[in-house]
Amino acid sequence: SSDVPIKPRPLRREEVDRRDAVSEWLRFVPNPADRRLLATCLEFYARGYKQLPWKQIKLIMKVDRGEAGLRKRFERSIAVIAEKLNAAEKRECNVSRVGM
Repeated sequence: SSDVPIKPRPLRREEVDRRDAVSEWLRFVPNPADRRLLATCLEFYARGYKQLPWKQIKLIMKVDRGEAGLRKRFERSIAVIAEKLNAAEKRECNVSRVGM
C-alpha cells in the first residue's frame, strides 16, 4: 500500500471534445449563479451520482433557498440549453434542405 495518490488518466480526445461542448452550452444560461449551479450538478454526475444530492448542493452553493428551488432553477437552465440546441439543430436542417 502506498500513500501516493493515484493520478487520474488523461482525457481521451472525444472526452475533451465532449467537455468543451458542455462548457460551451453553459453560455446559453444567462444567470452566472445558474451556470454555477449547473457546473456543480455536473460535477456530481461526473463522479457517478445517479441522483443529485440537493441538500449537499445547497450547502455548496451557500444559498438560503430550499432544495426544491434549486432543482427548479436547474430544470429551467437545462430547458434553456435544450431549447437553444434544438433551435440550432433546426436551423442546420433547414440550411441543409436549401442546399439540396
